[in-house]
Amino acid sequence: MRKLVIALILLCGLMARAGIGLAGSDYGDIMAYVNGRNADKVHLREGPSASSASLGLYFTGAPVICDSPPNAEWVSVRIGSESGYMKGSFLYYNDPLDLPSKHLSARSKVLTLVLHSEPSNDAAILGGVFMNDRLKVLGETSDHWYYVEAEGAFFKEKVYGYARKVNVSLSGPVSIKAKKPFTNLPKFTFSSGAGAWSVMMTVYPDGTLSGYYHDSDMGDDGPGYPNGTRYERYFAGQFGKAVKLNDYEYSLNLDYITGSGSDGDEAIIDGVRVITSEIGIYIGDGFRLYLPGRSTADLPQGFKDWTGLSNEDLTGRMTFYGLYNVRGDYGFRSD
Repeated sequence: MRKLVIALILLCGLMARAGIGLAGSDYGDIMAYVNGRNADKVHLREGPSASSASLGLYFTGAPVICDSPPNAEWVSVRIGSESGYMKGSFLYYNDPLDLPSKHLSARSKVLTLVLHSEPSNDAAILGGVFMNDRLKVLGETSDHWYYVEAEGAFFKEKVYGYARKVNVSLSGPVSIKAKKPFTNLPKFTFSSGAGAWSVMMTVYPDGTLSGYYHDSDMGDDGPGYPNGTRYERYFAGQFGKAVKLNDYEYSLNLDYITGSGSDGDEAIIDGVRVITSEIGIYIGDGFRLYLPGRSTADLPQGFKDWTGLSNEDLTGRMTFYGLYNVRGDYGFRSD
């Protein structure tokens, strides 16, 4: 009996050194990439069989994580939040740059395209992509959500998430009908000046707008969120009527404003408690657009305080674009 036990221990050791998996082993640290070879896309199957239901189609180059021996005929894999099986011969384990990536180049065709952690409107929001910002479509689930790769001003690194197919354009830029005074406006920022919180907003040539608010408190932690708390909100809206007051100033009416999620929504993402904040921007005829060259002498005090003009020469002319919210008595300035 003792010899049998010793033999089993030695056998297990040899299998571990040879990389042979035992039942229940964790292969979650093995990264692979879809390789469709002569085909553009590969099925993610519900079970280890070509006759099993398809959970989606994924392009060559899409990253996957293996949950079973990688040399098997069918490999249990995870792609984003989806789990299933892929034929082992369609997986590649070397440098992905060696693969001819066949993803689809795409753009958002809505004001703010929300990326979710799972293919569901109820899933946690990872971030937003603005109209005409570029995306990489890596695959499509069986219920018509695109699995995408995105990066931009609001992401510190590449983000993988899910977007509704109906909100993504594969045919190039979405046409925008430009109108004055919204053509060629830069991005606007409204912040505390110390990096604690900020609002970044883009006004498009047709008067539509989108933006992102965030405020982080790393000291506000607790069970399940050791990395602190972040308040955030993606929002979008539409400036309608614009009245020219003089060569350097317009009165604007905000027709509508909407935001991602609902006030007070909470989710824990990467150890951070994320709370959906109020938008804090209100509809109505309460905005002024200031153009470079406007006199600084009679600007509202709130606008000067928030944009830093209180510390500059107030007898001169503005050198940046400004957006003043009358009701809130605060101001955005161009980057």
